[in-house]
Amino acid sequence: MLTVKTSIAPDLDAGPDSDEMLKPLLKSQVKSILLKGEPGTGKTTLALELLRIYGSGIYVSTRVSQEQSKDHHPELNSLFDSGEAIEINPQDYDLKRGSSSAYSFEDLRFSNPEDVVNSVIRAIQKVKKPMIILDSWDAIANRTEKSERLKVEQSLSLMALGNEAKLLFVSEEPQLTTTDYLVDAVVTLQNDLYEGRRVRRIQWNKIRGSAMTNWSNLFTLFDGRFTAFSQQALMWQHIAEPQPFVPIAHKEAFYSTGSDDLDAFFGGGLRKTFFVLVEFGQYVGSAAFNPVSTSIRCNFIMNDGCSITIPSPGVSANRIKESVAHHVPTKLIDSSLRLAYFELFDVDPCFFSLNASSAKESFDKIMSEAQKIKGAKNRPCVFSFGSETLENVFSREEAFRFAQGMVQRVRHFGDVLYVVMRRGSPLVDQLSNLSDIHVKLDQIDGTIVIHRLKPWSQLFAVIYDNSQGYPKIKLMPFV
Repeated sequence: MLTVKTSIAPDLDAGPDSDEMLKPLLKSQVKSILLKGEPGTGKTTLALELLRIYGSGIYVSTRVSQEQSKDHHPELNSLFDSGEAIEINPQDYDLKRGSSSAYSFEDLRFSNPEDVVNSVIRAIQKVKKPMIILDSWDAIANRTEKSERLKVEQSLSLMALGNEAKLLFVSEEPQLTTTDYLVDAVVTLQNDLYEGRRVRRIQWNKIRGSAMTNWSNLFTLFDGRFTAFSQQALMWQHIAEPQPFVPIAHKEAFYSTGSDDLDAFFGGGLRKTFFVLVEFGQYVGSAAFNPVSTSIRCNFIMNDGCSITIPSPGVSANRIKESVAHHVPTKLIDSSLRLAYFELFDVDPCFFSLNASSAKESFDKIMSEAQKIKGAKNRPCVFSFGSETLENVFSREEAFRFAQGMVQRVRHFGDVLYVVMRRGSPLVDQLSNLSDIHVKLDQIDGTIVIHRLKPWSQLFAVIYDNSQGYPKIKLMPFV
């Protein structure tokens, strides 16, 4: 048995949003919890995360020894290595060293239900208002008859209730059992697939005293921690107190996106001469991608570069300009940002018009503006356009030739092009074949996700962090 002091190392803290999502399980009216899921779904990791937030308790293992638990859950190792984990006698709870503690570990792999009850009695006597984790409960419960199992579960619940303790049953039983009906909260963890890539889901089946606004959220076990993702509004984001954008310097062969995580996702950044195709999934559009495009534009401009864009349908030039102007000085905006449109718009030095009757004249106009804005120094430029805009104005063949011309242009001058495209576009295969990188952005259970179709990559959750006063893109893999 192990006891752990109440202090937790700072690097063990999970994200605040994730903690807030789990806190309804720790409300006073929730006396008992059932955590279900197949092997490998992350049940033990979540149980330990709940224990961390709760602050005191005992972890009763019916499957692994203390040493195995340390190996399987490395997030505990720093507690042991720092001396915060203290070994105590499993028979009488006397400490071998140190003082009394808030956490303890007991190995009950070969125990029967009576042993578990006795262990809980000892834990309640030594730890004030503990959370008691029974992992895995079905390993012991299935050794008894159904009626006896119910009696044991009822005894545990009454004992916990009388001592202001909280019970957490961990189970791999997929079917409904006596435990489902007895507890105040039921949570199920699932492994799933999205386009051949792993996705993890937490389902909120029942929580007494809490209204469930959504039934499931995505989560990851990245870095050995349980991190759940809150649902994000896919509207154009408003930053209450905008701050100047802090750029990331370009490298010799790569332009930075303004995000270390995005740079890593693209293999080091946006490689010079590359064409990146960004495909939107069924449930996302330009609003979901805007923080990414804003970060890229701001980083280019703040690194003495420039940006030329043909907006997607429904996205105004003013809105794009405002997204950048919140974080970049006006002087740089006027000299480095250009937005092209086919219809009439307000007079602005950053706007210029294209010819809806001629794809060639429109392309030549883009090139003319590029030459002006890049100047004698041939400043690096990020070109972008909405494929749907060209498809609505020109024929499919003309739109593709326009894209081909843009690709040839950026390859010749060492710039970068990215094109955003809606799901199901007739040009998707042609542009994908032309691209160096094909990215897909989508939404699952309110979480924005991204992955590379070409070359292949795993799935990542996209987190838009505005805490610094400008859009910062963070990615977390589903592991």
